[in-house]
Amino acid sequence: MAKKRGLISALPFGADLEIRGPPENKLFQLDHIYNRNEYPTVHALADEWTIVNESEATSYLPGPNTRKITIGIKEQETAELPVGATLNLYKHMQSKRGFVLNLGCSVLGLEFAPKRPEVDTSPHTQYLAISGFRGAEGEHHLYNEVYPEGTYKNSISIWRCELSIENTETDPVLDLCLLHDYGPVKELKWCPYGAYDESSEEGWPKLGLLAIVCSDNSVRVLVVPHPRAVRESIGEMDSSKVVYIKISKARQTFRLNNMIPMTTNWGGSDKLTCGYTNGR
Repeated sequence: MAKKRGLISALPFGADLEIRGPPENKLFQLDHIYNRNEYPTVHALADEWTIVNESEATSYLPGPNTRKITIGIKEQETAELPVGATLNLYKHMQSKRGFVLNLGCSVLGLEFAPKRPEVDTSPHTQYLAISGFRGAEGEHHLYNEVYPEGTYKNSISIWRCELSIENTETDPVLDLCLLHDYGPVKELKWCPYGAYDESSEEGWPKLGLLAIVCSDNSVRVLVVPHPRAVRESIGEMDSSKVVYIKISKARQTFRLNNMIPMTTNWGGSDKLTCGYTNGR
């Protein structure tokens, strides 16, 4: 057992006692896995995406839904949080580090995009993908409900998070919205390693390969472009403004007759498993 700050740890290197976040030196060295480049010839292609403006994107996004958040321990205060806004806990409670995000929608899937350390120029910047359905309390769906493609507009949001333990001032920002017509997205999973780029000689560099379970009876794999590359291509370098891109076509689509997919996961970087309502 490791000993840290006068406490006894049950995990190696005092991992369970690190309350300030990731230390400068990694607890577990896995770069030999995460630095692998498994998809050097796969790039995000412009013809798979369509840039749209905010007014065109509105019908794909959650409606207004301001939340009231009560925070504090001994002294409590209430803050109003509109859709797309964030609340920095550290600014209200010095012992707490974290954020509350009002997405305005029900969340069914969320996951950080894995990066390749050897090409990562901003290691404290992480990208969080979030999926679900557009509404919250006023909208209800059966988990096995089917929405044919084109009958339900929706989006997957990509949030840019600055997660350095020394940076408590920078709030997460909604960076990129992936608009689609595939209905509620029940789950999403990034390829766990080897699919991140920051430069590319062909197409856009990719943030990663994202598998999504859609409500039109399909599982799709998207080659998601790096948000910074999309911004550079359209000349939108104001990082406070959201960029909206519509999925024109997925890189791969999987369907199995009329069976309804419920879940998916990667086996390494080159295998994808899918689970269906009939037990297959």
